[in-house]
Amino acid sequence: MKHMLDSICFTRLFVSERKQIAIMADEKSPLRNKSLRNGVNMQINTKWFGTVEIDDAKVITFEKGLIGFEDCTRFAIVYETEDKKEKPIMWLQSLDEQALALPIIKPEYIVDEYAPDVEDELVYKLGENVKSDDLMIFVTMTVPSDLTKMTCNLKAPIIINTATMKAVQAVAANEDYVVRFPVYNLLKERKEKAGE
Repeated sequence: MKHMLDSICFTRLFVSERKQIAIMADEKSPLRNKSLRNGVNMQINTKWFGTVEIDDAKVITFEKGLIGFEDCTRFAIVYETEDKKEKPIMWLQSLDEQALALPIIKPEYIVDEYAPDVEDELVYKLGENVKSDDLMIFVTMTVPSDLTKMTCNLKAPIIINTATMKAVQAVAANEDYVVRFPVYNLLKERKEKAGE
C-alpha cells in the first residue's frame, strides 16, 4: 500500500532558547484539540538540546522501537525556530535515551512523489481506521563530519499517525529506494534557490 503525506501543520509546544519541541498534526486532527485540553507537561533531559518541556500527549510511541534502537520507544520532534521558517532537517529525540537524537527530514524535500510501498499490517498497527491525511512520513539522515557525504535512508521510512501518536519504522519494498541516498547537493541547491 502506498502512503503519501498530503497536508502538514506544526503545532507549537515549547520554546527554549534555540529549539522547539513540536508535533506534526493535520489541521483537522482530533489530537490537536485534545492536546490543548490535556495540559499535562513533562520535562525531558537531552544531551544535545538541554532540558525541554513537552505535553505528554505529544509523545510519539514506536511499539517496537526503531531499527537498531528497539529499546527506545518514546520520542519527540525537535527543530529550530530562529526565523519562523520551517527547517528541512529536524531531530527525532528519544525520551528513553537522552543521548539519542536522530536527524530526520521529510522525504518530499529530497525526492518528488516519495511513495514507499510498505506492508498494510504495519500501517494498521498505528490505529483503527488510519487515514492517509493523518500520516506523516520522515526518513532518517546520516550527517558525517564531511557534510558533502550526507545521506538519507529512503529504504526505511518513519511513519507517524498524528491522530494516535503511534509510529513505526518500516522497510519499503521499492527497489529504487536506497539506504544511503546522497542529499548534500540537493539541500545546497534548495537553500540557494530559497535565497538563504
